[in-house]
Amino acid sequence: MPTTQHEVLVISPEEIKIAKQIGEGYYSTVVRGTWGPSCTQVAVKQYKQHVDLEFAKVEIDRLAQVAHKNVVRLHGIVYTNNNKIPSPVMEWVSFGRLTTFLFRCREKGLRGEKLIRMAHDIAAGMEHLHSKNLVHGDLATRNCLIDSSLEVKIADLGHYDCRVDGKGVHRKAPRDVTKNKDDEEIVMKLAWRAPECLPIAFVGKNGQPQFCSKKKQRTAEGDVWAFGCVLYELWTLGRGPFGRMWREEKDRVYRAIINGHKPTEYGRVVMRSQVRVLMDNCWEKEPGQRPKFSVLEKRLAAQLC
Repeated sequence: MPTTQHEVLVISPEEIKIAKQIGEGYYSTVVRGTWGPSCTQVAVKQYKQHVDLEFAKVEIDRLAQVAHKNVVRLHGIVYTNNNKIPSPVMEWVSFGRLTTFLFRCREKGLRGEKLIRMAHDIAAGMEHLHSKNLVHGDLATRNCLIDSSLEVKIADLGHYDCRVDGKGVHRKAPRDVTKNKDDEEIVMKLAWRAPECLPIAFVGKNGQPQFCSKKKQRTAEGDVWAFGCVLYELWTLGRGPFGRMWREEKDRVYRAIINGHKPTEYGRVVMRSQVRVLMDNCWEKEPGQRPKFSVLEKRLAAQLC
């Protein structure tokens, strides 16, 4: 395939039968379908017209590098409707977004063992990504999928072209967060960011927050901070970090993150003491003091025994 560095199977459009649209975002729509004579269920990500080839190339190339049960699998690509931008054909993950699943579980709840297994799945998937020198950059339950056996898989790898060793190009996505007019979405995503990765500075007499694109970065240590927020999401069944503050008091969210405050200061969460220690370790203000995913995966695995 000429658009990526890694070999990817090119699937004939005749082999893909589209059933229905199952999701839509700013960059793409996702449709459910089947592939080939065996009618393998797949999800096809169709990029929108404003997305350029380079953006699609990054996500496809990153997906092609990984092979792990806790990262969504790329089957290949397909060119549809005379589109010059390829559509990734990915494994179908039956229960969909992890955030949505957690919302549905609020009435009956989830046992701690299941939550620990989900957390372990995410840590294992992230450890694999980092072993491939790949930074996710936007780790959250909204970017994880869950199947019918409650196994979790990390998705949405293509937004940020970053490497663990810091040598990657921090490429801007088609819509820069600094130009995004949807303020709620901006704050929602930034609420998962580590202090050193937050593209915010306070300026002016009243100390108003302003976006600073030069300060924006995504790192392996930032992924670990975000994993602490994911643990918070899991044990609160889908509540975002900092509770409702990011909807009602956005400036306080910015200041809290920059000052190293932990999301648990703004929302109560009940969990095992061992998990709380891991979560707090992920939120160490000094990036170098945060555990690596290899350590997090082992500690969570030990709690499954």
